[in-house]
Amino acid sequence: MLPNLSNNLKISDKNMSTSHPEEPNIKMDLPKANSTSHTLSLRANFAWAFIGNAIAASCTWLLLVLLTKMGDVEMVGTFSVAQAVITPIGLLLSFKLRVVQVTDAKNDYEFGHYLALRIFTAGAAVLVTLIITFLCYQGQTAIVIVLLAIRYAFISIREVFLAVMQKVERMDKIAISRILQGLLSLTMFGTIFWLSKSL
Repeated sequence: MLPNLSNNLKISDKNMSTSHPEEPNIKMDLPKANSTSHTLSLRANFAWAFIGNAIAASCTWLLLVLLTKMGDVEMVGTFSVAQAVITPIGLLLSFKLRVVQVTDAKNDYEFGHYLALRIFTAGAAVLVTLIITFLCYQGQTAIVIVLLAIRYAFISIREVFLAVMQKVERMDKIAISRILQGLLSLTMFGTIFWLSKSL
């Protein structure tokens, strides 16, 4: 009985091995997860960042020159007061969120999380600015402060989208965005200020 049983087991093992042949080893060229085909080189990113910052800073400087040449001392003082009120509030509530987003290498948080937090902080900055303006300023100065606060709120929200471009090393798109912002701000401010002769 035992020899026959062992022979039957051997025969069944052979049948199983022949009925399920080994699958061929097929090699596939899969795309790499961290593909750098759409990123720029370090030299190109540096050049774009330099050009973007230089043109944006030049537009801001020209805006101040335009204000001093076409306006009076009171207008320059009003604009300076508005900047002095808005800047520390914006820095305090920015939380350096763009730096956190860019350095989130493990993607612990999604884009929606950063966008929601930035909208909340931008709204909080506008609210704090409104309270300070209501308590301390009035007239044209108050209007300029509120308008600039709203403008900086939209700029801070835009930073979340620029952080995405920086994370994938596309400083060219960031530079183009900064250049367009500077040129549009200079053109719109110059046109409205020239027509209205007022801030």
